[in-house]
Amino acid sequence: MKPLDTFREELHKILVTQEYQVYTQESKSLFQGLFDELKNWLHQMLQNLFPHTDVAKSTSAWLSYGIATLGTVLLLVLLFLFISRFVRQGRIHLDQISMFQGQAFTAHDHLREAHRLAQEGNYHSALRNLFLGLIIYLDQNQRIVAKTWKTNWEYYVELKDRSAQQADSFYSLAIKFEEAMYGGRPITKDDYWLSHNQVDKWIHEGDSK
Repeated sequence: MKPLDTFREELHKILVTQEYQVYTQESKSLFQGLFDELKNWLHQMLQNLFPHTDVAKSTSAWLSYGIATLGTVLLLVLLFLFISRFVRQGRIHLDQISMFQGQAFTAHDHLREAHRLAQEGNYHSALRNLFLGLIIYLDQNQRIVAKTWKTNWEYYVELKDRSAQQADSFYSLAIKFEEAMYGGRPITKDDYWLSHNQVDKWIHEGDSK
């Protein structure tokens, strides 16, 4: 007997079992019960709103279907937005770490560029260079292993094994970086210089050791 035929037979056996039929019936009963409750509630609400009008049961039913459909659509939209945000916040694009390859820019090169951009008032790009400089610095000092496929969360975990305080500082900066790069968060002068001073202190403390 072919594997596909065997699979079909096994599936058929499962579908005709009493346990599966009971489970299916209970699921349908639960859904129907919730739908009936919603329909009755809508019917009662409409009767209260329009006491002198005979509201048909079918009207409540159609409204219930509409609400259920709208709720499903909203749930799917929220799920999509949540997944998109999760993926967006957990990644570093290839172009952001392209400087790793060939070491065209050192950590201090990025920090100097960040300072120049900040002086021009371009705090968004300045923050990008600041964060890249930090990533390269951590990689060069063997505190993390920078890879194109790694996420900020993975870098955070690597740092936490060495220093929980440094890991927390990195995480707060990473969140700000991701919100600016992917979420369109505006970076103010105070936002940037707060992050700059944090990174500058971190690097100078590391260099002095």
